[in-house]
Amino acid sequence: MSSASLYPHLGLAVKRFAACLALGLALAPVWGQGNPLASLKGSIVYIREGNIWAFTPSTGERRQLTQDSGYRSPSMADDGTIGAVQGIAGRSHFVTIRPDGRKRAFPPEERIHLVHAELSPDGDLFAFAYVVVIPLGPNPARVGLTFSDRWAAAGVAGGSWGVFSSSYHHARWMTGERLILSGGGSYPYLVRGAKSGWEGESSPYRFEVPALRDETYDIARNGARFLVIGATYRVVGYEEQITGWHAIAYRPARPEEQAVYEFSLSVRTGKWAVNGIPGGNSAHGTVTPLQPSSRATYTAPAQVPSPNPVTVTADLTWEEKGLTKRFTSRITVEDALAQVHATGSFNRAGYPIQVGIIADVQDRFEADLWLSSEPGGSGSYVSNLQNTASTEANVRLEPGLEQGVCSFQLGGDYEHLTLGSGKFFGATLKDYYFELRGSEVVPPVTWYVRTDEGCVPYTYSGYSGEGGISFAVDLSRLQKPGDTYTFTDSGWEFRFERR
Repeated sequence: MSSASLYPHLGLAVKRFAACLALGLALAPVWGQGNPLASLKGSIVYIREGNIWAFTPSTGERRQLTQDSGYRSPSMADDGTIGAVQGIAGRSHFVTIRPDGRKRAFPPEERIHLVHAELSPDGDLFAFAYVVVIPLGPNPARVGLTFSDRWAAAGVAGGSWGVFSSSYHHARWMTGERLILSGGGSYPYLVRGAKSGWEGESSPYRFEVPALRDETYDIARNGARFLVIGATYRVVGYEEQITGWHAIAYRPARPEEQAVYEFSLSVRTGKWAVNGIPGGNSAHGTVTPLQPSSRATYTAPAQVPSPNPVTVTADLTWEEKGLTKRFTSRITVEDALAQVHATGSFNRAGYPIQVGIIADVQDRFEADLWLSSEPGGSGSYVSNLQNTASTEANVRLEPGLEQGVCSFQLGGDYEHLTLGSGKFFGATLKDYYFELRGSEVVPPVTWYVRTDEGCVPYTYSGYSGEGGISFAVDLSRLQKPGDTYTFTDSGWEFRFERR
């Protein structure tokens, strides 16, 4: 079993996700032309149960804008266009929904996982944070830019999309021309140009903030105010103790005027319970308050509890206000390791097996994947890897070579992929990534080339080397034993079954 950190203002459910491959999509209206987005200017967009909702502060109205689920990171341009990230066919897609209700979705052309994306005020660009997951597993978050209607493999405004930043993350639009990035080191927040190009480390829009924990930030649309929210702390022995929560405002355009406002958001006392039992117990799981008492860690019991999910409550009291409120989180407890049986079938007609030679190739493997619920998927692994020898039928010359070649002869058997080992690379918020490694064998081939003197032999040497395949498993689609799903990629069809 595992543990989870709780924040009382958030509902928590233990789920797992992954990504596969999909194509760019141009989709039909999200909710029909009779309900346009033009009336949403001045509203706040947010996610509820996987769909985009809008809240209009001036009227108090709440509206559900989408029905097809899988959304996150919503934002809104000045003209009412909504930008978001949506999981489609197991892969993260950039999505825009125009004021007339038309939706456009397209995936990155690189194998990356989108962590966060925000649409620019003019609706032209997405600033996004991502992690590279193939071939070396998850890497630290980076920042890039792409267009709002297509992937920009060559970059935007003078640079490769993948080198905008390797040490900063979570880009937010300060204005249509500038981004503010979160990072580490001496300057955890940095303002840089977007369309006009990066300003570099010498930018005057660089400023330092006090060391905080659990920090988040936001920026005014006109760029005049920057707000950091986080906790101050002190070190006692080998542990950090939170001393208070603060919101600090800055003027990014005038770094000499940094701390404009500061006020405490600390919660004084808190009482936690699991299924109504103070502190919980061994049957339902236990909850341990942290500092400050508005945070706690839930530790699941040795066996899946009943009822499941469990209900964790926090009664938090603001002593200076004499105010007490109850917050509730529902947590579904799952076994620490989920067994998923994977079957891969390769079936390609006209697949190249040597220089100028093609065949109809089939290959197959099976393996058991064990997916851990620990942070980062720690402890996940592959077992019982088996695969059959590949078969080749209708071995022939590539089209167009028949007139110049009398005949050909292979000098042995072709082996598409013989798998021998499996490796777990890691997990992001949604993805469990695996790679299976093995070898491939390409036999020599002799062409008998047609010449004026007759058919002259010419031999291409064979070779053997390493090969492999990588894929991701979407555990959110395998909630209970017997659940299955499939996807295809580069001639392989992958089938996953929860055991």
